[in-house]
Amino acid sequence: MNPASTSLLTEHLRWTPLSLIDDIINTVNALLYQSVSAVETFLLSSPPGLLGFTPPSGTIPDTDGDGNVIYSEKEQEEINKGIHQLETLLENGVDKRFDAFELYVLRNILVVPQDLVGWVRLAHHKNLDFTSVTPSAPTDPNSSEPTENTPALPPAHEAQSRLRTLRQTLLASHALNQTLQSEVSSNERTLTQLRALANSSDNKNPFSFINSSSMSTKELKDTASFAVSQIGLIRSLIAQLKPKYAELQRQRQKEQEEALGDKMDVDEEIGGKEEKGTPEEERKKYIEKMTRRHMESSRGLRLNAKGEVVGGGFEENVARKGLGEVGELEGLVEGLGEGNP
Repeated sequence: MNPASTSLLTEHLRWTPLSLIDDIINTVNALLYQSVSAVETFLLSSPPGLLGFTPPSGTIPDTDGDGNVIYSEKEQEEINKGIHQLETLLENGVDKRFDAFELYVLRNILVVPQDLVGWVRLAHHKNLDFTSVTPSAPTDPNSSEPTENTPALPPAHEAQSRLRTLRQTLLASHALNQTLQSEVSSNERTLTQLRALANSSDNKNPFSFINSSSMSTKELKDTASFAVSQIGLIRSLIAQLKPKYAELQRQRQKEQEEALGDKMDVDEEIGGKEEKGTPEEERKKYIEKMTRRHMESSRGLRLNAKGEVVGGGFEENVARKGLGEVGELEGLVEGLGEGNP
């Protein structure tokens, strides 16, 4: 079918010729399915004997609540199979006949002869003068001059193409403008924060040297260049210190675990040796236990099961003072023992 004729008919009728044919075929298919459904309803509502279904000899057919004979599963399956075959046969007939109908209509009815297309003027084309419009020939993409072999585009098509190009350019410019505005806003916020830090009079402000009068512009520039040059060295030093710091943390954790283990061992040794004895022995054990706890809590010392200091030496005067306190505690216990024979 001629595209010019199709465009002219579409503009005149306000719908494409093919859409009319599609509506006709859809209507026929709807009527076909309604007919098949009516045939299926008729067959299922008819008695089985009317359709030639007879029960085997010696059997009684099933009935519903009203006493009507109902179809068995085999009979129901045979009816459904026949309905499906009828529907397929009708669909094939409709498709074959209406394909020919579509070709006939498009070639002989909904068509304008090609030699008459240029002479047809529609109602909304009246009083329009197209003689003054001189369409420009399209240009080669790789050349700035019009090509001679390419036919000129109609004015409407050329205007539509230019409008589409301008619309795409406008959308791209709008997106670029939005991106630039967001960048400007972000830069303004960053500059505001930097100005506030530079103008701050706080001694702890790391940017206070910028407004310092004691440094010239050259000195400030040299200082900044030196700081930038040292960034790589600082990063390398940090990378070297990280494993050492991790090792130090592991050693400290290990020492804490060992100290906790020694303290638990001492408590186990003392607890394991505790046996019921004479009152005087019980007093000595109590004094030893309390003395150990006092030395560990108030003096910060760690003692093993024998009472020796663990983890380094200690000051002599502190040790003498501790022994003196132990002696005083023993004298106090002996005095209490003499007072209570």
